[in-house]
Amino acid sequence: ALHTRTTHVNQPCSCDEEMNATADAGSSSYDADLVPYAMACFGLALLWFILPSLVALRDARTFRKVLEAGSSITPIQIEGLSQLAVEGCKITGTALVASIEHIVFGPDGKPLVKVVAGGLGKVSGLLASIHPGDFIAVHPCMPEKDYKFAELETWTVDAVVEGRTHKCDIRKYELEPGSDDLPRVTYIFVDHPILQQRPDGGIYLAPQSARATLIFWSVWNQAVGKLIDRLNPVVYHCPDFHSAMAVLYLENPLPVIGILHNAEYQGVIGQQLLKFHFNKLGDVFNVAADRLEKDICVDGQFNMLKPLVQYVLRHQRGYGIAAVSKNYALEAHQKHNVLWPLPEVRGIENCMIESERGPMLRQILEEMGESGNDEFITRKLKAKASQQKEFKLNVDPSAKMFVFLGRWVKQKGMDYIADVTEWMMKTHPKAQLLMIGPPGDCYGRYSAAKLNKLAAGGQYDGRLFVAAKFMSVSEELKLACDFCLMPSRDEPFGYVDIEFGWYGALTVGAFRGGLGKIPGFYYQISNGDSSANMRSALKMAISAAMTCEQRVVDGMIAEARKSSFPQSQWQHEMCDLYEIAMNSFTPGESHLSPGSERKVKRQETHRVWITSTHSEAIQARAESIRMSRIETVFSEKQSVAAPRSHPEFLRQDVTDDDLQGYLDRHLADPSERNFTCDEIMKLCNLECERDKVEDGTIRYLMKEWHGIVLFDISTCAAFVSGPIVSAVFTKKLLPQCTTSEFDLALSLTKVFSCILWTMLSRYIQPNLLMSFAALSRLLPLLVAYLGASEWAVGLCIGLVSAGDLVFLYFNFMCIIVEDIARLSFQMGILITISRAFSFVPEFLYYIPDGLSYAFQCVCAVLFVLMPALVALKAPPCYRQSNMPDWQFGFLRYSLLGSRGRVLLCFLGWSFATSLASNSNTFMLTWRKSLDRFQGYEDPYNMRYTMATVTTPCLGLVFFGLVLWKFPDYTMPLLRAFSCFMLPTAALRLLVMYILQSRTDAANLFDAMALVSYLAEAMQTISFNIASVAVLGNRWRFVAYFCVSSLVISGGNAISTVLFGGVVGDRCSRLTEDAASLGDVAYKTFLVALAPYVLAFLVCAPAYFLFDREAVPTLLSSRAARMMALMVPLKPENPVLADDKLETDKRTSTQFVESITQDEVFEFSNSAVVPSAPIQAQPPATTLGGAGFIRCFGRSSSVKPSSR
Repeated sequence: ALHTRTTHVNQPCSCDEEMNATADAGSSSYDADLVPYAMACFGLALLWFILPSLVALRDARTFRKVLEAGSSITPIQIEGLSQLAVEGCKITGTALVASIEHIVFGPDGKPLVKVVAGGLGKVSGLLASIHPGDFIAVHPCMPEKDYKFAELETWTVDAVVEGRTHKCDIRKYELEPGSDDLPRVTYIFVDHPILQQRPDGGIYLAPQSARATLIFWSVWNQAVGKLIDRLNPVVYHCPDFHSAMAVLYLENPLPVIGILHNAEYQGVIGQQLLKFHFNKLGDVFNVAADRLEKDICVDGQFNMLKPLVQYVLRHQRGYGIAAVSKNYALEAHQKHNVLWPLPEVRGIENCMIESERGPMLRQILEEMGESGNDEFITRKLKAKASQQKEFKLNVDPSAKMFVFLGRWVKQKGMDYIADVTEWMMKTHPKAQLLMIGPPGDCYGRYSAAKLNKLAAGGQYDGRLFVAAKFMSVSEELKLACDFCLMPSRDEPFGYVDIEFGWYGALTVGAFRGGLGKIPGFYYQISNGDSSANMRSALKMAISAAMTCEQRVVDGMIAEARKSSFPQSQWQHEMCDLYEIAMNSFTPGESHLSPGSERKVKRQETHRVWITSTHSEAIQARAESIRMSRIETVFSEKQSVAAPRSHPEFLRQDVTDDDLQGYLDRHLADPSERNFTCDEIMKLCNLECERDKVEDGTIRYLMKEWHGIVLFDISTCAAFVSGPIVSAVFTKKLLPQCTTSEFDLALSLTKVFSCILWTMLSRYIQPNLLMSFAALSRLLPLLVAYLGASEWAVGLCIGLVSAGDLVFLYFNFMCIIVEDIARLSFQMGILITISRAFSFVPEFLYYIPDGLSYAFQCVCAVLFVLMPALVALKAPPCYRQSNMPDWQFGFLRYSLLGSRGRVLLCFLGWSFATSLASNSNTFMLTWRKSLDRFQGYEDPYNMRYTMATVTTPCLGLVFFGLVLWKFPDYTMPLLRAFSCFMLPTAALRLLVMYILQSRTDAANLFDAMALVSYLAEAMQTISFNIASVAVLGNRWRFVAYFCVSSLVISGGNAISTVLFGGVVGDRCSRLTEDAASLGDVAYKTFLVALAPYVLAFLVCAPAYFLFDREAVPTLLSSRAARMMALMVPLKPENPVLADDKLETDKRTSTQFVESITQDEVFEFSNSAVVPSAPIQAQPPATTLGGAGFIRCFGRSSSVKPSSR
């Protein structure tokens, strides 16, 4: 891209042939002399691109591999580890467990009541037979369930809601253990009309922001807190968030453990809470508003899990929280900032009792005896033929049957299956698919509509069966299926894969959370928030399963059948958790009654109450009390059901029922293009929010244009136009070459201005703050006409330009359903465009005065008045979402803790490059001086400035399209180009140092400069997107960006002083004579070299940590070690199945011997052995993937048992 020179000032208008010949000879000599310089410069340019490109390519190859888990290892199967599972492990005393879901068994083993929505309900039913010790189970009475088997007690517990006392009836049912190994269970049922109110018939009320839902949680948690104080257990076992607020009502503190069965659900209300809201919530929950704000607020939002975390921090030093699998515990601890203050989140793998193997499977195993796996495969083929006939599929023994069984909800990735089904049917003619289960949310309804439409078309008759309803399936179906689909977005543990694995069905799904414990085909999640990436990864896993050799599949089936998840290991780990909570517990003081402490030891004090029998008089008294309450209960039902007398005080969240009509309309409209589920849900949410608004202007601004809300477009334009407005309004006031005083004043002012505008975002309504920030842009224009000094102009521009951050802080808030990867991409583009426009001031110096005044008027209208007026008509979300707090928790636990290492690396990079920022201004002035000493005209500088503006934009468009169109490669590219690309300004600096005072090589410098600007756009967008992806939250982004702006502004100020002292004033030095150019280039290179080298060294380690901290990838240390062993390798010589299993066993033993004792406890139920013999590999075998994670990753937070 070498430019054409303009006419030389001193060149004569006419030349004779001799002069032309001399000029041609000189030109040839000139070109030949520059060849070595050109080769050196272009070699440097290739280095800038080749290094990150090679790393990204290697990363992409690693992420696109399908992990084949050939077998599983459990602690019982590892030699020498089975002794750790102490038989008969029990706790001393009695625990109390409180949960909404429950299964109550009678003496005959049959369920009396069953209230189950997921894994929590299954575990609550298992506790009666596997809990390590006696316990009290507290549950609410559910509507349309018969609890007459439980006796009504003569006493009640009170719950105060909005000043009114509600008396809750108590029912008790005792389940005597059938043997000494089983625990004694006492069921306590809390009965009240508020707890039985279910308008939609579900287990949980929705939306969370509804007043009726909040009252339900208040009554339930108050009742649990009162029962704990009355029954005096030794420890409180709290599963999930549902009963976490009960600790707010404890008069006498006690040890508490919390088990996260699904950390994605924390009882969160999406609205930002104000002081008024806390007062109302304090009335509902009968808790002081200031304490409620302290104990339940996370990022300004209501969070029911927060009280439990605060309690264990206050009384147990943060110990006592666990999750239902080790991988999921690490992922939850990394992902959810409510858990960041905890020193650890332990992983306790759920157990699967052997009785879950159905009678048909046990009979098959008994009949098989020692016949081996071949007989089992034969039984599977018979079952396949039978089930193909039953479900009207083509009877084909060579067909591969895939099945999905369970609730059709977003978390299970149902929409991914629906989107790839047609591809699956077309690509793999031997594939058959059964989809069974009831839709549980809008994602499930979307999947049902799409799959039913596909099935009704008749194109795939005999290969596709869809039953979008609850259906009881037989054991024979589990035996018939070859693969079980589990493309879950999050899977805490997963029982379905175990159930099907025992019947010989391998798992095909995501390597996330608790998945990976059963042999199967797992895809790595390189961008979990991108639906396109997840669909592509699922397709790869399905293809890998379909094309895998049958002998390999048979070997994996044999291993899946052997997998076990013993209850003895689970009991041992639960005892450890109880022990840790009790040993670390300090009573302290209760918030309800300061200074009070429990005076009775927590041993068997409640036993008298449990084992005592009621006399006939007490029974008669209880019945009379129950009859006398009927009238009161009826009146309370009427008062609770009256919505008009109790208006809502929170903005209501959008529910699935609200979205159902919009979803049906979009799915039924044949004119619409083939939307994905995420796109349709985004449209439905926006339309639902827009229909709630009455103002026509606001409704119009909430419309979409090419997927972006119109109001967001206005906000984006206001942000990127900031540098242009400041330059246009101050054009006549600033000289073309500003002084160091101006640069210093500008940098120092930005330091304080960033803090000021961030503070204002905490207290001022967002749309009003954006309007004020837009109008403040007129301040430089006023200062310009008053004829202020450069210091005053620098102060003014620094103050106003920092106000542009407001338009970045509060952008893209209209979209409720939005993945962090897309938001990161949008934010990164905005920041990059804004920085590209920072070159515009150079361009404005060549505009005539008359045109300059016109530009000022246009900018005042388009970028000042219009954004200010539009902000006044902002959608509701821009009026209620102030910055909730100062994010000190983020600064403490992330930037200054173990979870912010990537961000610290990025901050170090920003500070180091800002130390050399003044070299860019010296470089630009040096480049202009080349033409001045050669006598070329000024209009060339105008063209050069235009090129420096357009080239980054072209690079931005190109790189942005690559990231947008190839989502599978998004994260590898971002990680490589943000961490392993050398500072692009250093390329221009090196070229300037090579050329120094060679004024005849300006063309070469221009070419290299444009190449560097292209690379800079790619690096900048990668850096910004990666930062937002790691932050994963708007308010953390605000805090981090404020800190980053402070660091950069401080570095710029230091750079101004540093370069001014070493190199001198650039304006005077570069106007003295041509000889000074070489001296300036040399000194600028020396001063800037150290910061640029430091920047690369500081940022490179972020590459190895990115997978651990970026929200879309989020790979735990334990999962990374598992991946290193699961990557499939091709054996040189085929081996038989029996030899393969023996080789796998030896490999597993060698691996166990090579890891530390701490790591042994982390590999419970880990699928680690591939489908072929593993050869020893160096950690760097999978660059950027599992290999480097093993070398440089941090150790797991799950610690070994104290036993």
